[in-house]
Amino acid sequence: MGSVHRRDRRGRQDGLRCAYRLREQLPNSLTPFGYIIWASAKLTKLAPSGIAPVRPSFTNLDDLLNVILACTGFHEKTSSDYQERIALVREVLSLAPCLLVLDNLETVADPAVYRLLSDLPSPSKALVTTRVRFEESQRNHRLTALPLVDCLSLLAEMAKDLDSHELLSAPPGSLNRLIERVGGIPLALKLAAHKVSAGNSLDTYLDRLESGLAQQDILEFCFAESWGSLNEESRHLAMAVAMFSEPPSLEELRQITKLPDLRIREGLACLTQYAFANPFTDSRGQTSRYALLPLTADFVRKRTEEDPSYETVLRDNFNIYLVEVGRYNEALSQIAAIAGPSDGIPEKQRLSNMLVDAAFRAYQGGHYQDAVTRLDTAKSYMETAFLYYTWGILERDEGHFSAARENFRKASSLDQKHLSCWRSWGRMEQRLGNWENAVACFSTAVTLEGSDPQDYHGLGLSLARLAALRSHQGDPQSLVARAEQEFRKGFYRDPIGYRERHHNVVNHHALAVNLARLGRKPEAATQVREGLRLEPGNERLIDLQLSLGGG
Repeated sequence: MGSVHRRDRRGRQDGLRCAYRLREQLPNSLTPFGYIIWASAKLTKLAPSGIAPVRPSFTNLDDLLNVILACTGFHEKTSSDYQERIALVREVLSLAPCLLVLDNLETVADPAVYRLLSDLPSPSKALVTTRVRFEESQRNHRLTALPLVDCLSLLAEMAKDLDSHELLSAPPGSLNRLIERVGGIPLALKLAAHKVSAGNSLDTYLDRLESGLAQQDILEFCFAESWGSLNEESRHLAMAVAMFSEPPSLEELRQITKLPDLRIREGLACLTQYAFANPFTDSRGQTSRYALLPLTADFVRKRTEEDPSYETVLRDNFNIYLVEVGRYNEALSQIAAIAGPSDGIPEKQRLSNMLVDAAFRAYQGGHYQDAVTRLDTAKSYMETAFLYYTWGILERDEGHFSAARENFRKASSLDQKHLSCWRSWGRMEQRLGNWENAVACFSTAVTLEGSDPQDYHGLGLSLARLAALRSHQGDPQSLVARAEQEFRKGFYRDPIGYRERHHNVVNHHALAVNLARLGRKPEAATQVREGLRLEPGNERLIDLQLSLGGG
């Protein structure tokens, strides 16, 4: 007669329930096993009060040998020799058909256990539950969410066992809401049933679940250990999958993670192995998309919030992808969730700005053409000064000065008070020696709100150089005199930090040179001394001092 031996009396687990049903449904004459042996490697349990430790039936091969020998009646006949006990267990399993039902195998680190299971003597068999795929298994049956009808059946059974009037009398809508919230995960349903039977109202518990207050223990118990086994790329891929409302494809994941296809496939294989991602197959039977169960997605989203720098990158890439494939409303809702109220900014402008931000990051990452493509897409939504200013910066840094100048011109025509545009344009013209253009840019910049001493210095320097360029024409002295006025405005009155102090040194030098050109050498020498007071070792000031006849 077949018998079930249970080595852990703390409650029927899923593997044990399967063993009992096998024995109950088959007549004794048809039962293929002389022994059905159940053991658990579970280290913790999820109780109504939270996660609690439990003592496992086995943690290594030696423990498992003891379980098998005790259940089959051979425990007293074994020696202390490890190899002899292994040989006896293999002989017992080959003579007496046994079904080993092992729960939570993922907590066992002893490779000898896996070697025994991968080469189990016939006719014995093993039924294993694990959150990590057992590669040596001859058959793998992936368990996902319970169907609705099975969830309702489980809740009904739990309600009777716990004598919970709240669950027994609950309307179907509330039960369906509970099942949807926990994603059909049996363990979470069991915990919910215990919580409700302990005195919580179902509606109150549902509200706590939906607000996230009642989920922490469930999430940590179900996923934290496996999450710790994933590498960083696999975690980032899980975060990416959780972004999508529908299961994403490999191409969609590539778009928002920016990982090569091979590394994406390796990461997804790892997520599948650790039961995070559920693969979906297409009509040809090929895996094409991946999804997370709702509760798994909740856990991953919480982990994403704990990695804010990567979350920002991922969300930006995701929103750019949504815009580029035309899912504008979804992108806008994502932006609103992150950025808050729009403050009156038109939706098209928000989409355009988002693409411009992404373009600049792409360029910083060394992808000029990707950046230009995104800027061109942004232009199709709305042409803004921000767009053309950014485009001008990219073209300037690439050495495409004519294109940069045209983009700066467009930016300034859309927003005549765009200080950064006038400033950047002026500096580019200075670098190119186009002093007349530089004077025009800085002349506008110094009139705008937010201008600073560096803008006045830029204007003074451009005027001085333009004067030198026109020394054979007209009256350059007027330009030099005007340059003096601008240089005198180009000092930080109370400089803070090295950057501002050094700027004042540079401005002292420029003003001194300008005064010398006007024939006012004593005043020029005074500016040199002021500069050296700030930077005693400045070689340019020392050389100028010597040329002025100073000591």
